[in-house]
Amino acid sequence: MTSDQTPPQPSHTPSSPWGKPSGQSTGPDLTVRTDGKRAVRHDVTFTGDLKTFYRLWLVNMALTILTLGFYSPWASVRLKRYLYGHTRLAGSGFTFDAKGRAILIGRLILLGALALAAFLPNVMDGLTAYGIMALVFVIGLPWLVVQSAKFRARNTTWRGVHFDFSGRTLNAVIPFVVLYATVPFTLGLSLPWVRKQQHLFLMGNLTAGGRPFSLDPKKFSYFASGFKTVFIGLFFVVAPALFVGAFLEDLISGNPADRSPLSLVIVGLVSLMPLMTYLSVSAVYRAFTRNILFENTTFDGQHQLHSTIVPLNLGWITLTNLVLTVATLGLFRPIAIFRKHRYLVTTMGITLMEPVEGLERMMTQEDNALGEVGGSYFGTGVDI
Repeated sequence: MTSDQTPPQPSHTPSSPWGKPSGQSTGPDLTVRTDGKRAVRHDVTFTGDLKTFYRLWLVNMALTILTLGFYSPWASVRLKRYLYGHTRLAGSGFTFDAKGRAILIGRLILLGALALAAFLPNVMDGLTAYGIMALVFVIGLPWLVVQSAKFRARNTTWRGVHFDFSGRTLNAVIPFVVLYATVPFTLGLSLPWVRKQQHLFLMGNLTAGGRPFSLDPKKFSYFASGFKTVFIGLFFVVAPALFVGAFLEDLISGNPADRSPLSLVIVGLVSLMPLMTYLSVSAVYRAFTRNILFENTTFDGQHQLHSTIVPLNLGWITLTNLVLTVATLGLFRPIAIFRKHRYLVTTMGITLMEPVEGLERMMTQEDNALGEVGGSYFGTGVDI
């Protein structure tokens, strides 16, 4: 088996078509509710091997460099296929069916659009050029959001079950452009509300096997997550900023002739600390909203999704990934990708209501053809 192929499914005899391999404990399996119905919970597991993933990344990097970057789309596909294939729900891995050529064409189109935007001020007056660019942005950003969601969903399958995304570009304009424009004018206070509207759009247009996902969050849950993040940020952003300020002031006040090259490197790294901390706090906020997103999402009107991320854990993973990636000049990058993906997926799960067997037959037999409509996680296309 080559490293970019989806790993073979383990051989086991589950207790039901959605059962887990023997010996694999992933939380409470069975709960009998007061109304007599069974609720079976399945937690996502990850079986990837870091050494194998790192070797795959090294080969991808070598081929990307040798081809002057043209191999990059195929490298991205190989990495995602490995991660998806080792992300398992009820003992079965996900598959990622995208083609590198499609990604390459998309990137070339995007680069062409950016080059055209940069060239416009040279052939027309500045006001007209910037007006055209603003119009393209208003239309282009929602289009990119929708196309990205469709691409991830339609190239993701699980046990023959295809995901799909039916959102329209016009409907994405309000949550991703109009509402987002209110954030600076409200000093960020509207961001939780904007985030909620974006999640409602993305999850509300997602299906699996033709069956819909539905998000119904509590009224003030997104605002509560925002206030929690601000409280955390006051400590984790302000404190490092004060430390960096004192450090730089002490260093600059000395004699410039006494500064060694190492001290200049240290100054550069320390100067990045506030930015790294800010990105870590942003990860904490995404963790809060990710938990809200999945804990309040149902599939097919009855099956409940779960997310149990500890926000500070994700913030720590993000911070250490950034620091070690910079310190190793990028060599830590594959480890960063691996550990973040492993943490995100292993905090997810789904509780299925009876009849479980009927659900599987419905999805694998009736609706398989929906996958032909298409041509990141679990294909949600949600930036979390």
